[in-house]
Amino acid sequence: MDTILFKNDVEKNQHENAIEVLCDQFPDRCGLIRTRYEKQLSEILPEATIRSYLPIFITRRIRHQLEDEKTARPN
Repeated sequence: MDTILFKNDVEKNQHENAIEVLCDQFPDRCGLIRTRYEKQLSEILPEATIRSYLPIFITRRIRHQLEDEKTARPN
């Protein structure tokens, strides 16, 4: 990814922890989670004024997407 996503190690760790939580909740989708997370982060960053809330917003978005996909998939 060409965009620098993290200002420092603290910010990077916050996002890595958020990705890890999502992977724990959706282990079958873990390969997709990082890609989606980084894509959404790169889209939100230019407009973000308070970066500390980004892991929360992005985690919620991805969780909702994955839950919607899970219910849409036939068993």
